[in-house]
Amino acid sequence: MDCSDVIPSDIPGQLRDALIRYVKLTREKKTDVRLATDICVIVKREHKRFEYLEIARQENWPATTIAFKEIPNRVLGMYEELKQIMFVREAREQLFIWNCFEGNLEMDRWTTSQFAQIQPSKIPMRSDTWRNSRGG
Repeated sequence: MDCSDVIPSDIPGQLRDALIRYVKLTREKKTDVRLATDICVIVKREHKRFEYLEIARQENWPATTIAFKEIPNRVLGMYEELKQIMFVREAREQLFIWNCFEGNLEMDRWTTSQFAQIQPSKIPMRSDTWRNSRGG
């Protein structure tokens, strides 16, 4: 193995299995270049993952508390509700957040039709609509 990265202390299952196979092969005096390459790739990926998790922690992002794999099923479970919000004007207009959005548009002297035509990069940073539409 020609990988210079240190193996992380928190070893994921895929890496553990690859290392077990690698150790077994080296004991039998055999080599598997593909396996060694896979191990290096997994180790590098884990280092990147830890790096990104540290950034998320510093920014107070909930990266470790969100079950990302569950999101598609949750969205599908909310399909009827989301369809109402997206396509039924009366349902949308009853939402507090929509009223805030329209208030921001009014302060910026835009209509929803005008706003729909604006490219995001063209929205002025001083705009209430821009400031209040950012995530977080």
